[in-house]
Amino acid sequence: RKGVDVVVASAPFLKDTGGSESFAESLQGGGKSLPLSLYKLAYTEKFNDVDSAELANLRETLAVSDQDATMIHETVLAPKLDIKLGEALRSDPVDVSGVTDWVAEVGCPESLVKDKFLRAYTDTLRSSDAIPTPERTQQLALLQDALGLADEDVYPARRDQYAPVYKKSALEAMGASGGGIVAAEYTEGLEKLRERLGLDAADAKAAFEGAAKQRLGPLVNDVVSAYEEAVLSPEQLAKKRGQDVGEDLGRDSAGGGTFGIETSTAAGSGAPEAVLSAMAAVLDFLEGNGLASQEIDGAWTYEVDAMGLVDEKMKVDLYKQCVIAELQVTDDSRITDGKKERYQRAAKAVPDVLGLDEADVKNAKSVVGTAIARKYCAGALQQKLTLDAADQQFVLDLSMRLEADLGDVAFAAKKDALLAKMGGGPADGPGGAERAAAVRDAAVAMGIDLSADLGLPESTLGKLFGAEATAAIDNGDADTVGDIADGYGLSGDAASKALSDLASRVVFDCVDNARAAIIMKEPIRACADLDKLLLYVDFADLDDGKLGEQAGNKKQELVELYASYCDSKGPEIEAKAAALKELMG
Repeated sequence: RKGVDVVVASAPFLKDTGGSESFAESLQGGGKSLPLSLYKLAYTEKFNDVDSAELANLRETLAVSDQDATMIHETVLAPKLDIKLGEALRSDPVDVSGVTDWVAEVGCPESLVKDKFLRAYTDTLRSSDAIPTPERTQQLALLQDALGLADEDVYPARRDQYAPVYKKSALEAMGASGGGIVAAEYTEGLEKLRERLGLDAADAKAAFEGAAKQRLGPLVNDVVSAYEEAVLSPEQLAKKRGQDVGEDLGRDSAGGGTFGIETSTAAGSGAPEAVLSAMAAVLDFLEGNGLASQEIDGAWTYEVDAMGLVDEKMKVDLYKQCVIAELQVTDDSRITDGKKERYQRAAKAVPDVLGLDEADVKNAKSVVGTAIARKYCAGALQQKLTLDAADQQFVLDLSMRLEADLGDVAFAAKKDALLAKMGGGPADGPGGAERAAAVRDAAVAMGIDLSADLGLPESTLGKLFGAEATAAIDNGDADTVGDIADGYGLSGDAASKALSDLASRVVFDCVDNARAAIIMKEPIRACADLDKLLLYVDFADLDDGKLGEQAGNKKQELVELYASYCDSKGPEIEAKAAALKELMG
């Protein structure tokens, strides 16, 4: 301290002689902290003498900047100001005149004073979380006045303190009213509370919206739960919610499907109207609490972000279910007209509430409409070969109701029906001819080309044709083979080749089977194979002598056996024996 006194006393002399420069350079050699430490030490001793020429000279000699000087002043004076302010606040009534006098005396920085005064007000404000009584409000007003703080100085602290209080009261008002809609008497009470808390309208509105979003959460969860109950099976629902509800013995375990469209009943156990009822409750809440407004173009905007409460991946599917539910409840005579109107309004609002764009809405309606129409057409095609005018009208009406382009749903359904008919088993298996005939007849009735429209490869068409042609020849209806070929869209050359290939295979198989029957000593079976050979041989394009080569060393035995067989049957079939002998060569 003696050294500081020497420096301070000598500073004017150093300044007059120009020695201050060398002195400052010496101090700077110790870094910036040394001059600041010297100045702080001196200021701590002499802060009461705010006009001290010695302090000013020392500051100039040490090259302490204004910013550094202010920092040192605040560091030294802050704890002293805290002590004096604390003593003043403990007085009753609060009197800070002594503090302000001291502040002026020592030249305390204004920024420090304001910060300390504001902190004192804030600490007092935060000492209670309750709604302030009139007495408490008066106390805070007197404190603010005593500290010389303007309304704009204390408002941020008041907002931080009282906005949560207002939000809590808003939540209580929502809980006391039906459906979460704040009743008129509670609205008046909230306005009086706002005035008492000193919140401006914008901040009170933000707090109310925060409460609304919190209250909206359970309502949106109800919508999601209704959606899950509509589209999930009891087993899936139990797994998702972590519950074991056991097996529903009254439900077909093979059922299910997309949104309940693909089956005769919905996959889930929820009522169709449940999801719309829950969504209507959300809409009522938003509109009833003044959180919705309609734009000039008719679109609605919502102050609370309900869309943020729904999983992004679920939004479109949730809307699809609302579309389905609206169609179901509209056609349900058990639902009152009032409810139908309410549900229709809710369904219309869903895109705006969930934040879906026009493309999402259009695509969702198209997907739903297409699925319903294809299911309807598939059911109709199980009863008849093709769709009639009434079926076409159903699809058209559905398209108009949804305001969606469903494409050529009827054509797609016909293709589905044909493919289903083909799925009963292979054409060359048991019942293959009947299945093939059913596919051909249906395709002709529907006006569908099995190759061009259904995309069946030539090999598949050949199998279908072969199955029918074989049955026709076996049944003695060979004259119908040409019509069968036309039904499959086969050209004359293609049909001839397919029939020739088929007949050739059958003929050679008959020869082989007859030879085997002779070896096995089964003459009756051998003659039956030769009868079949004669049915097909006229359709086979065989070279002369080819059958004899196939018969090998059994050729003569086969000819003689068949001649004997024909003799036993009578003269009317003797020609068949001669025909076989000629074919064998």
